[in-house]
Amino acid sequence: MLTSAIIAPANHLLRSEKWGCESLRVHAGRAICIQALPLINLTLQINEHGELQSVGRLHAVDTTMRFSPLQVPSLLAQESRAFDRIQIAGDEELAKALIVIGKNINWAAILAQDVSGVIGDVAAHRLGRSAEQLMRWQAGYFDRVTQTVTEYLIEEKDYLIKDVAIRKFSEEVQNLQHDTAQLEQRLMQLMQHSMLASS
Repeated sequence: MLTSAIIAPANHLLRSEKWGCESLRVHAGRAICIQALPLINLTLQINEHGELQSVGRLHAVDTTMRFSPLQVPSLLAQESRAFDRIQIAGDEELAKALIVIGKNINWAAILAQDVSGVIGDVAAHRLGRSAEQLMRWQAGYFDRVTQTVTEYLIEEKDYLIKDVAIRKFSEEVQNLQHDTAQLEQRLMQLMQHSMLASS
């Protein structure tokens, strides 16, 4: 279900930007695994037309591209630094071809062109720009949330460490109290034994 929901629009974009299909056609027959776990785990193959098609997960892959699900809005907003954070394993040339397409395909213009026949050119252009701005806002929002959480954890690190240190100190004090109580008990026994022996 998720695979077909991704493949259909991706192939539509590739067909609309012929250079995208051309750059993938040289990789025909090769398979890609795209992972943004736990949300996305797709295995796709490039066909002879330079388009994507679904293959089973057990299919051998030539390259794997991994990224955090939190990067998805930034990738859709075509932010260069989000593409730089993609982890690549396997055929780097194939992965780089996909990254170049992801960075440069003008999906907002394609969206505007698709709907212009229905709502008119001006409204379609505005819709495309609004969609692009929404994606950039969402990507910025996720970045700000991630940065805030990271800063909080860094700032609170000392308090978290102090809490651990306090617990450890408390355990050591309890151990010392236990050892002291045992020593007192042993001393009392020795004193009693000594008194019995002297009497």
